[in-house]
Amino acid sequence: MLSKSAKVYIAARSQEKSQKVIDELKKETGNESVFFLKLDLTDLVAIKAAAEEFIGKESELHGLYNNAYIRRALSVAKTPRSNITQRSYVHAS
Repeated sequence: MLSKSAKVYIAARSQEKSQKVIDELKKETGNESVFFLKLDLTDLVAIKAAAEEFIGKESELHGLYNNAYIRRALSVAKTPRSNITQRSYVHAS
């Protein structure tokens, strides 16, 4: 996508880890339009914040690639984060 002049957002929890990938993509493609968007899919507040940030910067979304998995909880959820992950898994099953 970057080689075709697309603008790409890397949505992830860690900006530090993502920045390494972003720098590499910019170098390989010559396209500087690669941006970090903080997103934690187990945190509903973070999801809303990421959506609002994206909407504030862009008027359209042409494609979305999700490279994540949901780990099935083996016991009763003990935290809000594990509870969201467990509920999401159940609803996706």
